[in-house]
Amino acid sequence: MHIFKGLLKLLNKNEVDEMEDKKNNTGDWNTGYCNTITPKVMLFNKESNICFDTDLYYKIYNIFYKYSKPLCEWISANNMTDEEKETNKTWEITQGYLKVNEEKNNGLKVAPEDEEFIKGLPNFDNQILLECTGIDLTKKKVKICIDGKDILISKEEFESIKKQFMQ
Repeated sequence: MHIFKGLLKLLNKNEVDEMEDKKNNTGDWNTGYCNTITPKVMLFNKESNICFDTDLYYKIYNIFYKYSKPLCEWISANNMTDEEKETNKTWEITQGYLKVNEEKNNGLKVAPEDEEFIKGLPNFDNQILLECTGIDLTKKKVKICIDGKDILISKEEFESIKKQFMQ
């Protein structure tokens, strides 16, 4: 709304004052701009029952922010490699370049409490989570056979056992 405030004041001061009493544009940070309704939060390509501007929404935002890597980051000229300078011809003019990160995840291991929270979100879909964030919450199982019995254990447990036998 702030972009058009000056124009609106010229048109009708009372309407502007009335609009200022209401919340800011409900489209900010969700569906765009110049909207009069606030939709529900979309999670995993589906609408959820979660509203924006709630503690739950901010918790979701903060958890995904914690494990995500920015899609792009600014690399200043003094931090560029010779190869980056060769590839980005305008680096001298811009004094750097915008690097597109191939990895979506920042490499942090998802804390168990965050993993359970994410899995409990409405519409949870691990494949979509993986595509969007690079985070895979499926537990990889390995089948081992002990005394003729097949047992499923986590990949982490398998690697730990394997490491003990390889020493």
